[in-house]
Amino acid sequence: MTTSFVNQTGTTADSTSSNWLTTTLDTLKFGVSTWSDAQKRQAEADTAAAALKLENLKLAALKQQAVNTTATSSSLSTTIKSYGTTIAITGVVVALGIATYFYFKKKKA
Repeated sequence: MTTSFVNQTGTTADSTSSNWLTTTLDTLKFGVSTWSDAQKRQAEADTAAAALKLENLKLAALKQQAVNTTATSSSLSTTIKSYGTTIAITGVVVALGIATYFYFKKKKA
């Protein structure tokens, strides 16, 4: 029984011919190149997935930094609001003290 098949180069070879070694080597080369290409594609997919994960981590870090900045700003504004009344009362007392000083200074002279 003779079976014919086409090798990688496109030539047909019979399993009974003397080119069976060449045909077998061509088939092995084709298999190895196919496997190599599959490994390259897998490595590229892994690299792309790692890059995407890195970008997601960077984005999460930026979001966390924005949250921290907002928290710092709101705590600063809360501090200013809590001391606002005290500062205003102190300013009014100092202004009244200066006005009283100049008022009584003119009266004595």
